[in-house]
Amino acid sequence: MSYGYSFKVLECNSLNTKSGYFYPKAVVLSALKEYKKFDPKLGQLMSSSYNDDRGEIDLRKVSHTVKKFYWKKDSLYMTIQPLETPEGQKLRDLILRDMNKLDVTFIGEGETEVQHGHTVVTSLKFLRFDIGPKLSNLSCSNSK
Repeated sequence: MSYGYSFKVLECNSLNTKSGYFYPKAVVLSALKEYKKFDPKLGQLMSSSYNDDRGEIDLRKVSHTVKKFYWKKDSLYMTIQPLETPEGQKLRDLILRDMNKLDVTFIGEGETEVQHGHTVVTSLKFLRFDIGPKLSNLSCSNSK
């Protein structure tokens, strides 16, 4: 039985985010509320390996499940549990090797607008949360 591991997901109400976007806490809270309504059995299984042709998830490639989300001031954290799958074992090994070299990337969709010269997220829908090596040169795109 594995215990949970906690990771910082996102800093709200700050201009100092990985993406460079400003995430109002109210927008993130709303997105979390909707995310938790998604299929309670499969909706929180995470993987970066999806079958794009049919939109199906290959459960052998799922690495972890999100056990809970919690806040420390304006920072959103999540606790995950690696699964007993090949990808889950890879993630567990990475965590045990050096958890500080890992980072959370969330995949989502939403809308932004420029306010006072800053890109502000005005609506957000979380799709999944991936865990992988920290990226020093993270770039985000705004596609429509």
